[in-house]
Amino acid sequence: MTNLKSLYETKPIVSINENYEIEDFNLVARNLFPKIKKGEKCYKVFFNKNLPCPFKDKYEECPLKNLTEKKNDIFIKLFNNNFYLVESIKENKSKVNVLFLTNIEKIINKFKFGDPLLFKKFVEKLSKKLSENEHVYISYIKIENFQDIASTKGLEASLWSSYTFRNLLSYFSKKFNIEFFSLSDHEYLTFFNIKKNVNPILLEHEILRELLIFEKKALEKNILVSTLLLTTKIAKSNINLVKDGILEAFLSLRNSEIVEKFVQERKGKQILKLDPIKLKEYIEEKRKKIDILERAIKNKSVIPYFQPIVSTRDKKIKYLEVLMRIKDKDKIYSAGYFIEELLLHNFIDLDIILLEKLKEYKSQILSLNIPLNINLSHKQLANFNYRKALWEFINFFKKENPNFTINLEITEQILFRNYKFISLLKKEFENLKFAIDDFGAGYSSLSLVADLAKENLISMLKIDGSLVKNVKNNPTLKSILKAISIFSQELNLECVAEFIENEILELIVDTLGIKLGQGYYYSPPKPLEDILCEIKSHKK
Repeated sequence: MTNLKSLYETKPIVSINENYEIEDFNLVARNLFPKIKKGEKCYKVFFNKNLPCPFKDKYEECPLKNLTEKKNDIFIKLFNNNFYLVESIKENKSKVNVLFLTNIEKIINKFKFGDPLLFKKFVEKLSKKLSENEHVYISYIKIENFQDIASTKGLEASLWSSYTFRNLLSYFSKKFNIEFFSLSDHEYLTFFNIKKNVNPILLEHEILRELLIFEKKALEKNILVSTLLLTTKIAKSNINLVKDGILEAFLSLRNSEIVEKFVQERKGKQILKLDPIKLKEYIEEKRKKIDILERAIKNKSVIPYFQPIVSTRDKKIKYLEVLMRIKDKDKIYSAGYFIEELLLHNFIDLDIILLEKLKEYKSQILSLNIPLNINLSHKQLANFNYRKALWEFINFFKKENPNFTINLEITEQILFRNYKFISLLKKEFENLKFAIDDFGAGYSSLSLVADLAKENLISMLKIDGSLVKNVKNNPTLKSILKAISIFSQELNLECVAEFIENEILELIVDTLGIKLGQGYYYSPPKPLEDILCEIKSHKK
């Protein structure tokens, strides 16, 4: 009989024999069903019925009587005013059915599935795919700013966007053999039917390219469209589709509000609706930027720059933050010039090229033996291509020097909205460290930070520059910085003050107990060659 202790103990688990009798259960199941006992008929415990499975409505159908040929089945049932996804697994030898019950109330509400039946259909589809393949690639594709289009450009623009988007997905379906699962008229979940001769990395790349073409077509109609593609890989498993939060972690990515500030900014300017001249200028500037970025991808004209994070006491470089620069027609552009395009559109290739370029500096970087800080955005985190490239990049340096440190800088928004996904990433990448960027910008949950620090998930807090640059004559900000300094020390986290622009700011943060600083007072972002020259000159 199944050993329940070896299974997933945080979920209610019940073993049932072929006579519908309960053979065993765990403590969590007893808490959900206080009257449960061995030998009791399962249908009486679960459904308060005296006959086996006499019902079949849209939420309830007993999976046990349908397991003569199938190994798995699922259904959804309301227990104690909460919806549960019930997964049934038939054991070949002992003929014992094991039921895993997962409370999906939070998933339904948090990820906006609406009717539980929609979530049931999604899990059924996923379960079927996993029964046919060793692993399944799932993507979530949506028009990120669909509501913004409707409110600023009107019904006609939103209908055009929705119709064109749907046609694009139909094209994907035929060309790439992808099945789509509709959540609304502007968001879809996909299941890649990966064949042996199909590379999922290249497939995702093709989809991203087509999405960008769709965005450019919208620009021709003066409609600003931002699409989003999130991809994850789920391995084949006979039990518990939401085990370890993998599915929930993926779904949490679709609820991000990273781009909300740009949507609000455009609304605030009212350039989309009220001022045709400004709109024309905005569109032309946007097209220019997209053309530059597309050329940069084609020519791989990405240059890594580095900005030091230094000790406020001895000015020694402790870390180097990697920043992207774009070279186009002998002109160097800061990534900040393209900030909206990089966040709202599908230019993940640039981030992957940056990682490849960093490999070319391997010998210089390792000779410095200074840890690298690499920024990780929401779209990078969600992109399967980038995660694979990041994995290869980390392994590339680890093979040369197992003790070499790479920190991933993530914003508070990303961490707190996707911390389960970050946790899974941490498990995947051994010895990886995370730094929270823009700490104190208004999203903080101090208790969560403390918990993650204790789990060794984060190692550094980078204080938001807006708090630092205005601290000089503001006692309240000084108190906040002091509190953050004490907080980081208690948790054994390194603390960095950004936007150090002069000696006075350095002195203030140092007296507040903050030992690391970053800003133009120390150095602007520079090519690695310039950093190396400065270090050599200091040694002399």
